[in-house]
Amino acid sequence: MVTRHERERCSEGFIDRLAAPAGKSCVVVCKEGASKVLLNGDAASWLHPVLPRGTNLFLKAPLTQAVYIGECMVRPCCVFVVGEKEVHCEYVRHCDWVSTVTVLSSLSPADQSLLSLALSMKQWAATTLFCARCGGAMHSLDYGMTRDCTMCKHRVYATVAPAIIVAVLDGKGNVIMSERRKSGPALSAEGNRTRLTILAGFVAQGESMEEAVLREVMEETGARVTSLRYVGSQPWPFPFQLMACYYAVADDSPHLVAEESELVQVRWVSREEVREALAGNHGEFVTSPPCTATYVLLEEWASGRVDDWGKPIGHL
Repeated sequence: MVTRHERERCSEGFIDRLAAPAGKSCVVVCKEGASKVLLNGDAASWLHPVLPRGTNLFLKAPLTQAVYIGECMVRPCCVFVVGEKEVHCEYVRHCDWVSTVTVLSSLSPADQSLLSLALSMKQWAATTLFCARCGGAMHSLDYGMTRDCTMCKHRVYATVAPAIIVAVLDGKGNVIMSERRKSGPALSAEGNRTRLTILAGFVAQGESMEEAVLREVMEETGARVTSLRYVGSQPWPFPFQLMACYYAVADDSPHLVAEESELVQVRWVSREEVREALAGNHGEFVTSPPCTATYVLLEEWASGRVDDWGKPIGHL
């Protein structure tokens, strides 16, 4: 749980008062695009403690210029995020850049959520440099919560890109998996093995999440969904998505046709093959890591906690 201090952060001197206690503030450092996170030790060292004023050696600018994420109630600490260029090179040389997906896979659900929030906020700030109305330069307000145009004063708030991700089952022990042409942070190939994942896509304006599932499945594979079930959601910081997770059934679509501009291939994959891929033992392909919605949806089904119609067996 993160307290964002949405009202308090508007007051003058808020960050100075918040960060005054020594060791209470920590900083996330990420590369552009959030592809990697800076670690100062093991996987748990993604939060870099800020030393008392006057002895801090790694930030180029005062903490007041960083994006303030909020106060973590679990640790507890106040979390900020900065980019690679905002940290002194000497400090970076003694640390390690690690894939964000690798770091996420090693964290607890609470820390995954915190890191995802930090990376999403930083990327939103980095991609909102100019006003969409007049082209004027944007500047940060409320320590990163909002941004204002310096010319027309138009204010914008941090956005979320809604998307769906769906495990499409055939009711006979198979699931649709695909190889995408454009590989994201969790979709690159591994050695000689391709990476297969389940179907996903952005929600278009004017459509519901469920309509997006039907459209994406039809567009990318030609399969017709006959039923679907919402499971939950996952924030995904590439750049600032919110993934709505579904199981769907396409029980009368044995022949799939890949949408060539998006997919290299699409096919039905058996439960046994999915089990092998989840364990890293499949000879031809790998799938997404444990921190992803793809892994969770596939693992629940492959382990038998979800049946071939996408329904939970017992308590999910």
